[in-house]
Amino acid sequence: MKANTENTTLGGVAADTEGENGDESIANSNSQEATTVKENEKQYRTTIYTHESCTKHNMGREHPEQPARITAILNVLKKEYASSTTLGWKKARRVRREEIERFHNKNHIDKLFRLFERSQEKAARAGLNDFKPQISDDKISKSPRNTKRKDRKNMNTADRIVIDEDTSIMRFTEEAALFAAGSAVQAVDDVMKGQTVNAFCVVRPPGHHAERSKAMGFCFFNNAAIAAVHARHTYDEVEKVAVIDFDVHHGNGTQEGFENNPYLFYGSTHEGLDNPDFFPGTGREHETGVANNIVNRPLPEGSGSVVFRRKFTEIMTLLNDFSPDFIIISAGFDAAVQDPLADIELESEDFYWATVEILKIAQIHCKGRVVSVLEGGYNLNAIASAAVQHIKALLTIDTQETSVEEAIKQLAATTISSETNSDSPPLPPLRLSICTNRKSKSGTGATVKPIILKERTVNELLRIGSQKLKFSASKTSTASGQVVTDEILKAMKNDTLVLFS
Repeated sequence: MKANTENTTLGGVAADTEGENGDESIANSNSQEATTVKENEKQYRTTIYTHESCTKHNMGREHPEQPARITAILNVLKKEYASSTTLGWKKARRVRREEIERFHNKNHIDKLFRLFERSQEKAARAGLNDFKPQISDDKISKSPRNTKRKDRKNMNTADRIVIDEDTSIMRFTEEAALFAAGSAVQAVDDVMKGQTVNAFCVVRPPGHHAERSKAMGFCFFNNAAIAAVHARHTYDEVEKVAVIDFDVHHGNGTQEGFENNPYLFYGSTHEGLDNPDFFPGTGREHETGVANNIVNRPLPEGSGSVVFRRKFTEIMTLLNDFSPDFIIISAGFDAAVQDPLADIELESEDFYWATVEILKIAQIHCKGRVVSVLEGGYNLNAIASAAVQHIKALLTIDTQETSVEEAIKQLAATTISSETNSDSPPLPPLRLSICTNRKSKSGTGATVKPIILKERTVNELLRIGSQKLKFSASKTSTASGQVVTDEILKAMKNDTLVLFS
């Protein structure tokens, strides 16, 4: 299936499609004319790779993995960095079959291409060949409950082929998947050629759930893993490659493909297994790979910056020991507090911090070679804000080399500063049941609602509880009437009922 040749706009940035080997640049946001990045031209600090085909794949209006995810990112980056001379924009190319085969097995690839073809044939019979853009809104971010698995309805369109309850193929899926994987491979090549110091691939569908022989969890090809294996296969100076994943869901596909290869490292922070139904149900700490090359650090439900930064620093210490020649980031932004699909409470600044920590290691071991590939993130405001912080880090990291000893000191200092000054370990998140102590307008008792309190202070309790109850409270008490204080919260047990007034 050939790419459409009509001109389109991606996030306000002009883009023309191209053939398999096309490598023209997307127009730089501070220029009205497209400028091609050539090997002998200026090196960008960071280059963004994207492609209009990635906005056409659509698994249904109610599905959280929407085209609006990348348009939200591209729009805000264009606005924030309109005058940047260090940020480049480049149009992705398609991945080649032999590049996919270095990670995925032949049967998986053959099956997907058969399904792609079937979907396109069904579309042709139904007269659905022309692209009609999905009218997007931020319904996902406003109504988190409609993204529960049981409520995800695949569109009943003539070209739809369902793989599982989360994942389906339509007539434009092939192009989107090929350009998404191709962007990561192309970014690796450009970093290795010195055309850019690092890169961010703003593409979809995501990839880290795709196993070598199975598509799942919104993912068809594992973009990050394909790029990692490509780097090892293509460049003699790249022997060891690491993928660092801060998506809120564990990258089961990347781990499955890396765990038996000591030259591939996978480190992941993700929501833990407190909820047995939380997808994909993998990523336990005892899963360490053939050579301790797999590092999982699950986060308890309700975790915020302190817990995340402590766990992430543990991964960075082991990444430093691994001494990578290239680093790929699986950049999922769904650990943000606003995200509807999980219960981790990170702020956009946490993604800046995590990116900087990765870049510190990259400066020590691999000349700053980093390619970031978009994974999850389903609240449009949160994903855009996190992406700005991610790019800010990629653009501003000091490119001067740092000694290993200095990096270890920085990592240790980060751990200390991210925790409290107390010698005691931080208390775990507290699960509470809350309600108002007044009757509702209908005369019935107030509804009891659950919350997770990551910081055991009354101020935090009032903030989260007031948001949850949609009621501006100034006082909290236990069911027995005892006023809640910070000290009481520290000793409080899970599932205690707290009244708001």
